Amino acid sequence: MGDRGTMCVYLSYAGAHTTRWSGGDSVNWQNFKRGSLIRKAMYAPSGHKIVKADKAQIECRILEHVAGEEEGIEEFRRGGDPYVGLASKFYGFEVTRENKEERQFGKVMRLQCGFGAGGDSIVRAAKRAAVPVVITSAQGLEARDLYRSQKPRVVAYWKQAGRLISTISGTNQPIEWGPLVVDTGVIRCQGIPIWYPELHYHRDEEGDEYWRYRSRRGWVKLYGGKLCENVVQFMSRVDMGQSLLRIKSRTEILPVQLEHDAAVWVVKDDLVEPFVKVVNDEMTRSPTWLPGIPLACEISVGETM
Repeated sequence: MGDRGTMCVYLSYAGAHTTRWSGGDSVNWQNFKRGSLIRKAMYAPSGHKIVKADKAQIECRILEHVAGEEEGIEEFRRGGDPYVGLASKFYGFEVTRENKEERQFGKVMRLQCGFGAGGDSIVRAAKRAAVPVVITSAQGLEARDLYRSQKPRVVAYWKQAGRLISTISGTNQPIEWGPLVVDTGVIRCQGIPIWYPELHYHRDEEGDEYWRYRSRRGWVKLYGGKLCENVVQFMSRVDMGQSLLRIKSRTEILPVQLEHDAAVWVVKDDLVEPFVKVVNDEMTRSPTWLPGIPLACEISVGETM
């Protein structure tokens, strides 16, 4: 099992997408839960380090950028704590990093409310957070209303998205929507498609009417907030993919693990410092199709994940 413990995994260098247990069997290890014991049991081989980089608040940054929420974008540009402002308004006193629960709830509001979450959804998200926060249903509604009052351009973006759903169902010609192109049954970013097959306006047996499209798991409702969530996550993934390709082009080092907003590499000790600089350069570079967006990256280096 190796000299690091009884359940130790050594990660392969430069591009392997599997790792090997001490017995020699390959296992797929993508998307293990953050902070899990399995991650902590993964070690870089001798002479190497594990480098991990996260796109900080990438979905929130893209949402507020495309929505034109200038105050929020300027806040990101200044590099301040993005969660304490909303938290301070909600709790009625100046929240700092020392106020763990209050700041965590500020994070929930900033990152979860951007796609039209209702009061009950906010309550559930707060309870599931890294630092669990218990709030009442009334407080969930209060948080919802506070976010919407502070982010009016995001709310307007939801409404704009809702109006565009009929365009996705059928249009005579493609329509530009910021960095996106909307066409019949599809939205494209940099030529990459996200599909909405069989999108139509539906009336169910109870008389409720809504847009829906067919997915691999069945019919899915589509509304303004949901479409915003789709396209923001889509743009985040496109940006992440382009960043990884640039890193690969400059270093020839492939990631060994990927998440939607993060990647992990195993790097030789003598290459760690220049590699980290390249990663930071490319993960914080504004894409040409989102000019001026302030991006940030959190990088860690160590022997384990």
